[in-house]
Amino acid sequence: MIDAGGKVEPMWAIVSTWVPDSDGGFGEVITETCESVSVRDVLLDTDIPVRVGDRVRLEYADGELVRVVRAR
Repeated sequence: MIDAGGKVEPMWAIVSTWVPDSDGGFGEVITETCESVSVRDVLLDTDIPVRVGDRVRLEYADGELVRVVRAR
């Protein structure tokens, strides 16, 4: 979601597809507004591997997805 100042607010999403790799993995998530977002080459902030069905928070900087945080 973009606020009045153009800043992208963090949003929640559900992992729909995920391929684990040495950097944590990559895949697609579905946001709470039903948008599909591709997740690749971003920081995964979690001690537990991400799996399909997990709830994650997407964090943005300058309009770019920079971090995915797995809900505890």
